[in-house]
Amino acid sequence: MLGALDPRTARAVLPPWLASVDLAIVDFAYIVAGFPVRVSALRQDLTDHFYRNYWVRFDFESGSAGLRWVRERLGARALREAREIVERWEVRTVLDAAPSHLVWRTLHDFWMAEGRAAVVGSHSQKAMVRTIQTFETDFMIELVIGADDVPTARPDRAMLRAALHGLSVRADRALFVGRTWADREMARRAGLAYLDFGQSFGRLPVELRPDQRELQRLLAS
Repeated sequence: MLGALDPRTARAVLPPWLASVDLAIVDFAYIVAGFPVRVSALRQDLTDHFYRNYWVRFDFESGSAGLRWVRERLGARALREAREIVERWEVRTVLDAAPSHLVWRTLHDFWMAEGRAAVVGSHSQKAMVRTIQTFETDFMIELVIGADDVPTARPDRAMLRAALHGLSVRADRALFVGRTWADREMARRAGLAYLDFGQSFGRLPVELRPDQRELQRLLAS
């Protein structure tokens, strides 16, 4: 049983792309199988708030575009209000979230090998921390960086740099697991190795470094 292995033996059974790093930074989207925020209700809440308090119409398909518009047009106070509304809706969703068992099993193996893990994501830090606590897996995660922890959105490297700085790990000793074109670019800007499990919503082909066969072996195990 893996729990009885010493760290060196545990690391020896990890896939090479994970065994070669000290820190795995994982996108929040990978650790949950579902995080069903009611987007239409959230959008209506934001629309009502900004019309009532600022006499402007908040009408954006993309949440990140809406928050960027608030910051640029209405300032820091309005942005803080928008993020508080988003956070309330995300926290309500926590109990409906489901864990991604494959990812958590892999992170547990890495943790047993004395590997370190952090989670980054586009949700509020509070909602992501509560989700991880609900899964009872918070002992494996040393740091969580949310959209409200950094001043810029992906593909800017700020989120990954914050994780590296917070855990005092060099970029060449870390791996970022993402799935979108923005994740790929963010890792490149931060100087991290990158593992892509998805097809980037059709914008980029699957990219997996160092070897796609390792992913196939992991999924089959």
